[in-house]
Amino acid sequence: MEKVSRQLKDQQNSPIDSGVYWTEYVLRHDKEDLARLKPLKVFHSYWFQSNLLDVWIFLLCTSIAFLYLSFFMLKWSFFYWTNRGTEKLKKN
Repeated sequence: MEKVSRQLKDQQNSPIDSGVYWTEYVLRHDKEDLARLKPLKVFHSYWFQSNLLDVWIFLLCTSIAFLYLSFFMLKWSFFYWTNRGTEKLKKN
């Protein structure tokens, strides 16, 4: 933990100054000038993350599971209620 603390404190500018600098930099320059900063991304995202495919696949799987469970519950309740009436007739 001390190593991380030392690395965080070993900066030329404070995080506030750095944030203010980059905010002013973006406001000062055109979109065309900012396009050259795109390769400098710190975090790499995979192609399926940048296209949000992981989110869409999760939503699709969740929806399919919900529909399957709903269908199963409706089917069960339908058979329960329809067979309930026939059981009463059989008992009499």
